[in-house]
Amino acid sequence: MMGVRVCEQTGLGLVANDPTARLHRIASSTYGPLNPPVRDASDWSERQDWGRFDIVGQTLYLADSVDAAFRESLAPFRQKLIDTGTSFDKAARALGVSTEEFAVELRKEWDQLGHMAPGSVPASWRKKRCRYEVVIDAPGWWIDISDACTMSVLNKWAVEQRLGRVLTLSDVTGEDRTITTPIAQYLSSLVLDDYSAAMGLSYLSKHGSSRCFAYWVRPTEKGSAACVDTQTIKENDPSYKSTAELFGLGPIF
Repeated sequence: MMGVRVCEQTGLGLVANDPTARLHRIASSTYGPLNPPVRDASDWSERQDWGRFDIVGQTLYLADSVDAAFRESLAPFRQKLIDTGTSFDKAARALGVSTEEFAVELRKEWDQLGHMAPGSVPASWRKKRCRYEVVIDAPGWWIDISDACTMSVLNKWAVEQRLGRVLTLSDVTGEDRTITTPIAQYLSSLVLDDYSAAMGLSYLSKHGSSRCFAYWVRPTEKGSAACVDTQTIKENDPSYKSTAELFGLGPIF
């Protein structure tokens, strides 16, 4: 990743876009690589279902590696597995058996009934999706959300908004969409020192050392992003398999 510079106009930490970089995305083949959901300003009550840095309009999520893209996409299966494990613990204690014994017996019942066990990834998940490689062939700037200068700007904004708290990195990259989406909307509205608007946000993946990007699809920049490669996801895809193994998922189909 290129070095961070401080914007003279906004005080934000900025990173220059690399127009030659191939970024990666796992997305529904129905919508394609460059057509994320359209968010409407009237949908405030539904924002917990939005992407973490969605703004009004469209936001495209990308990663700097195929493995990172799979980790971001398969994360919900991992959370479901963790949630199920917590439920297993409670049920096992109520029955006076170990969690392992309870899980073994329950899985036997699921197998007999033809139910998929928690942590399984159905074939329909991968069959409905593709691996896409995307380039954003345009000059521009990403806001580094984790940079200290960016955090300073956001805390001044928090005072103006009377949030009554100091924002930390865990807040601005967390799961509370009532915090992260207004932050994204605010940052997307700022004019930088070269009179441009930021392309989006650059941030570290929660699932490893890779870097991810939230690209705000502005009407005037529709042609900047282009898909340069599309692949179906095979059952034996190395990145698919390694991510499932890393997350403790399985079986995958």
